[in-house]
Amino acid sequence: MFIEQPDFIYFECQVCEFNSVQKSTFQGSRTCPLCEADTGRIVNMYKRVCYASDKPEGFDARKVIK
Repeated sequence: MFIEQPDFIYFECQVCEFNSVQKSTFQGSRTCPLCEADTGRIVNMYKRVCYASDKPEGFDARKVIK
């Protein structure tokens, strides 16, 4: 069962599989920082509503103390 967390967005790169979680109000770039740094390629990350079970390797806004 997937428990949605609508206050957060899950981002995942379809090329290198890097992922992160941002607040739903995130206004930054969807460009994958790893692909851009490693190869210079501009790759837009896939985004969806975050699930409670998501465990991103990158930034996780759910862990930021308010």
